[in-house]
Amino acid sequence: MKRALEIKGTMQDVRSFGICEYEENAKVEEFNEQTYHNQVIAMEVDSFNHIPSGMIKKTIDGGRYAVFTHRGKIDLIKETYNYIWGTWVPYSKVELDFRDEFELYDEGFKGRQNPSSTFDIYIPIK
Repeated sequence: MKRALEIKGTMQDVRSFGICEYEENAKVEEFNEQTYHNQVIAMEVDSFNHIPSGMIKKTIDGGRYAVFTHRGKIDLIKETYNYIWGTWVPYSKVELDFRDEFELYDEGFKGRQNPSSTFDIYIPIK
């Protein structure tokens, strides 16, 4: 995010993303906090024409997602993920899909330490 101002063509209502990319051979049903993944920090743009050096373009695949809202300081995000992977996934009737999961930060995100912050976590499902 230190280089965010270098990005040209950001959308009027800037949304940013934290995208988790998993290895191809990862087993969705065994995901946990130790599962190896790459973290891509991204901003929504109107085109890929002006990507600064050292940055990549990334699109998020369409499809169905279960959406969870994290409320509060970002330090507490582990509690939200513990609920998702420890309670919701094992007890829900949905089948997970092997696509990138992501966090969406929009106008509800007031800062990392703001207790009023909200952002959404998207878990791909079939």
